[in-house]
Amino acid sequence: MKAVIVTICLIAVSALLVATNPSMDDYQDQVRKYVVNEVVKKSQKSSDEALGLALGPLVGKLAGGLVGSLTTRHDYLLFSIYVCEFKGERLRLLGVLKNFIVLETPKKMWNLHKQSKLEDSNAQCLLFFEPVNISFILK
Repeated sequence: MKAVIVTICLIAVSALLVATNPSMDDYQDQVRKYVVNEVVKKSQKSSDEALGLALGPLVGKLAGGLVGSLTTRHDYLLFSIYVCEFKGERLRLLGVLKNFIVLETPKKMWNLHKQSKLEDSNAQCLLFFEPVNISFILK
């Protein structure tokens, strides 16, 4: 009886993971939302709030397409690994349960982010996740 319950639970969890495995469209949508929010936040700090609200969706759509074209998705049915390469740097993300978790952050871009000197607009598009240490999961 215990084996049947465990099997049913495993099947249910597997079905949930398969159903919520994020697609490339979900990834691009995440990038788009992040860029729109950043443009709006930065425009609110300056006097160009209306311009930021107008340009945010356009810039977000362009950034989503750009980052999407730089990204390769490896689909493992229960989850996906997204690898975005740009100027010799690599960002790796785990896509699971319609969420994205950073596995590897580009060192140059993370150092720029930490120093608050992020000037390269392409790097801003790529840096939409804070690094999370999940090495214990991968062992």
